[in-house]
Amino acid sequence: MKSYYLLVALLFSQIIIGQNYHDTQGKLEISNSGQSVYTVPIALPPSIQEVGPTINLVYSSGQMGGIAGIGWSINSISVISRIATRKDIDGFIDGVDFDTNDKLALDGQRLILTSGTYWANGSTYETETKSNSKVQLVGSGSTTYFIVTNPDGSRAWYGNFGGMNATDLTAFYITRFEDVNGNYITYHYSKPFNKSLCISEIKFSANSVSGITPQNEIKFSYKLAKRTENVFIKGIKHEKVELLEKIEVFTNTNLFRRYEIRHEADMQLAYEKVVEIQEYNGAEEPANLIEFEYDDVTSSNVDTEDLRTYNNNLNLGSIDISGDFDGDGRLDFVDDTKVYTNLFLNQNGGDITYLPSTPTITKLSVTTLTNDNKLNQKNSIVLVNKINNTNVELKVFNLNGTSFTNEFTKTIAVDFSTVALPISTNSGTSGSIQCLMHYQNNSNGIYPTTRQVRFNEGDFDGNGVSEIFFCNST
Repeated sequence: MKSYYLLVALLFSQIIIGQNYHDTQGKLEISNSGQSVYTVPIALPPSIQEVGPTINLVYSSGQMGGIAGIGWSINSISVISRIATRKDIDGFIDGVDFDTNDKLALDGQRLILTSGTYWANGSTYETETKSNSKVQLVGSGSTTYFIVTNPDGSRAWYGNFGGMNATDLTAFYITRFEDVNGNYITYHYSKPFNKSLCISEIKFSANSVSGITPQNEIKFSYKLAKRTENVFIKGIKHEKVELLEKIEVFTNTNLFRRYEIRHEADMQLAYEKVVEIQEYNGAEEPANLIEFEYDDVTSSNVDTEDLRTYNNNLNLGSIDISGDFDGDGRLDFVDDTKVYTNLFLNQNGGDITYLPSTPTITKLSVTTLTNDNKLNQKNSIVLVNKINNTNVELKVFNLNGTSFTNEFTKTIAVDFSTVALPISTNSGTSGSIQCLMHYQNNSNGIYPTTRQVRFNEGDFDGNGVSEIFFCNST
């Protein structure tokens, strides 16, 4: 019996001796949106009064691309980014296009102007969700930077502060953080392959009051990715060719931790996946390896053909308008008075519903509101008819079941003797736009050749509801 216990003890001691110094800590969670999120925290040495960065490698299953591999990013690098306008705040919708209509967000929180003019030197902002932080813009153009003052008196600088060019096409990155006692962190960026801006160094455990220079440092190393990611923002090409392969942490120039990331390229598309993260301590002793396994997903290269016969003989070349008229999420077509729905579902070629017989010079597919002022989940059809030389009649129809219902009719006064014609909105007639576009008369000759008219649908005021633009020739 004693020999048995001794044997177990010897086996246990051999297992302990054979293990690495510790396990690299990782945490798996499910986000509110249902994505898998895996976080690997980067171990850091103690800093002066705990003023130091928090750096993690984070995988998200719903993320495309990534600086460290597909789905992988470096988080906790604060940023002020350009964002689009919002209807509820700005009164109009406009994407990011590098003009003064672009808005700003601090780490995803919209910045609301509190004084001055948006994008002007000296203007101040606050976050949409009150945080009592004050954001000030300083400079203009290529010299622009931001100062964020927090309630505890600490401050952070973003962008081109102190000669650090910490900006790219859409963002201003943090360059410095300092508390009220002078303890500070600096963030440094580079373009490893002269393409994207990447975090290269973070220095901390320093004090500006006592003159202590940074004692600790984090270095990020990159390699050239096998697949280049491109995005165009208002015609400007933005390339990502870098892939994070190593993070090193130093204290007083001595190695504290090193994290090496090994990738494996997808055989079909060359996307690089993280397969291993290896941590080493200051003595170059490896921790137990984090390994990632992936299921192979291959797409079939076999061409298939699905031949179907459509009994209604729909000629796609003669379609007047298209839209989702029955609200099923699939495209429907209008040819003359026939509305084709449920196409491409079965052999019978779909269903046909007839539009009401009414004088019509053109048809439009539009987005409308329901009776309770909610966005209609299907497109409406507008039949446009010229009553006389001074009036145009618009009839709005919705497909309800197997027939169309005339939801409302609107008559708009139009003076065809002038060149400038009005825009009809859901609230009436507003404005007048000079138009030099010509419309080729249709075969029924509704309009004389001396006065041609064109009708266009669009969301011109940005409220999500269609407007109709009337345009005549000179």
